[in-house]
Amino acid sequence: MKITLIEPRGFCFGVCRALDLLDSVLDKQPIVLHEIVHNKQVVDGYKQKGVRFVECLDGIPESSCVVLSAHGVADSIRTLAQQKYQVIDTTCPFVLKNHLWVKKLEAQGVPIVLIGKKMHPEIQGTLGQLKNLNNVFVVSNVQEIEQLPDMPIIGVAMQTTLGVLDTAEMMNVLKNKYEKILFQNGICQATSERQQAVLNAVKTHRFILVVGDIKSSNANRLVDVAKQAGAKSFLIESITDIEKINFSDSVAIMAAASAPESLVQEIYHYLMKKYN
Repeated sequence: MKITLIEPRGFCFGVCRALDLLDSVLDKQPIVLHEIVHNKQVVDGYKQKGVRFVECLDGIPESSCVVLSAHGVADSIRTLAQQKYQVIDTTCPFVLKNHLWVKKLEAQGVPIVLIGKKMHPEIQGTLGQLKNLNNVFVVSNVQEIEQLPDMPIIGVAMQTTLGVLDTAEMMNVLKNKYEKILFQNGICQATSERQQAVLNAVKTHRFILVVGDIKSSNANRLVDVAKQAGAKSFLIESITDIEKINFSDSVAIMAAASAPESLVQEIYHYLMKKYN
């Protein structure tokens, strides 16, 4: 059976940067605010190295080394952390680009339409850059866009890990609804490249396996992209998930931006041994 590893895959620049920064302070017993990236295997690996992960700053001793996750945090949280702790900010540069964009829109008095999942840490961090949320609308689908109020002008920002095809559809609806739109494409290059690689793989493979975490937005989008293109696609968190699937045709393996290559290789060799 044909089994292929898709390129490019796995850790993106933002994830590599975040993990490198965390690695650089392991000797300081760092405390990470939220998960450094959305991957249980990665997080568990750091826990074994003595890293603590917390969901708020409460109770952290002053002068501790606090690491802010790659998804970014609200300005107020960053400021508070910098006043009390040694802060290592691993926020992805593409996320920071979005932060600057929404601040610029707010300064200009432009209503903001933010495309993404409202409760995702990245969206929460982006909202936390703004002083007033009265003119900010978070939407995740066409139906929510259609319910937006009439406005003479809007500014559009978006989560970096969205599906390219779904986002294009939502942008078309926005363009039909509003005459004037200030727009910055917030989807990061790694997200776009990996989704295109999946679309290419679907042309020659019946099954697409996406190695990643259930909480990972980019992992779930890769699965969606493959399904929309007609493939049988599954999110794989461990070998256990592979054992549940009965493969009858060619398989291509993709890894989400926060999925470690070691797990990809484990899955690849398992399939090669079983089917070849």
